[in-house]
Amino acid sequence: ASYAYSKTIALGDTAGVQNALNWAADRAVSSQDMTHHFVGSAVYALPFGKGQAFGAHWIRWSNAILGGWSVGPIVTVDSGMPLNLTVNGNPSNTGSGADRPNAVGDWHLSDPTVQEWFNIAAFVANAKYTYGNAGRNVLRGPGLFNLDLAAHKAFQITERVSAQLRLESFNATNTPALGSPNTVVGSPTFGQISSAGTP
Repeated sequence: ASYAYSKTIALGDTAGVQNALNWAADRAVSSQDMTHHFVGSAVYALPFGKGQAFGAHWIRWSNAILGGWSVGPIVTVDSGMPLNLTVNGNPSNTGSGADRPNAVGDWHLSDPTVQEWFNIAAFVANAKYTYGNAGRNVLRGPGLFNLDLAAHKAFQITERVSAQLRLESFNATNTPALGSPNTVVGSPTFGQISSAGTP
């Protein structure tokens, strides 16, 4: 098992800073920040077949089919990545394209959905010739849960030769790896998730 807890902070990002005269307002977690990352894996020999707790006295063919199996899960759990809000157009008239909106309420939802990942009413476009007060990367996208499962069986063909049958299932729970929601204030799909990663 492996667990990482981290925090990455940056001044500005690929979109640039909102106000070149106030870089401190753009100090926030970077777009690559991932607070939690966990991966755990195991291989467990099932207790069936010759020399095991169950089926120790099975006949050869029963043991050949049902004995000698192992299972191996791999679990990956990640927290969501930061999301930066922007505004349609360039109300501040700076030409940077890095305008952020004004935060006018609580954007957290107790039960976010793909139709509304955060409270979209909590953000409005900044007024003309002003900068928005919303911080950079204040939102988080969907996290990731993935379970891969493998079952394998060893066959002893001769004393020196063996073979293995493997059955593998990727994303066994069929949990979608949701994409990021639309973060552009003024867009018709603002706050909605319309994509997912490869299943």
